[in-house]
Amino acid sequence: MEVEMKRREMVEMWGTMKQFSDEKLSKKFIFAMAINESRVDDDVQAVILAQKPADSYSEYEKKRMDILFIHAETGDNDQVAIDNSHVRIKPENIDIVRSELKELDDEYRDVLDERNADLVDFGELLESTTIVDIQMVSYDDLPDEISKNDYMALKPMIEINEEG
Repeated sequence: MEVEMKRREMVEMWGTMKQFSDEKLSKKFIFAMAINESRVDDDVQAVILAQKPADSYSEYEKKRMDILFIHAETGDNDQVAIDNSHVRIKPENIDIVRSELKELDDEYRDVLDERNADLVDFGELLESTTIVDIQMVSYDDLPDEISKNDYMALKPMIEINEEG
């Protein structure tokens, strides 16, 4: 069945299908997932490729992380201290880090502007629609222990039984 869906939904569906193990799944569900994975794989790979930053941005990001790590607090085994995915900077180095990061941002201003524009374009790409030939699967063939998030991601391929 041809289904119109946003590319974001297609990527979410693909990612959810990839996480299931074949154990304890109905043969019809496994078949539908295998068919649908193969039908959307090329488009999803193109979306993933479109998300990749330019080499110049990766260079910027490496230099930025180097600045943070040089001035970071260290914890056990001299590991960089990280709180909530943020490098913890030594209090006495905060002004130095701000200054160095501002210089880096100024040096890479064009790269950062380009990256911001790329992210806007990527957001638009994710919200654009495409037609996907989906192999439908009956609601009755879904795994018994499917989460709400997994159900929502797989919803485009689920055929709801009108009787139940």
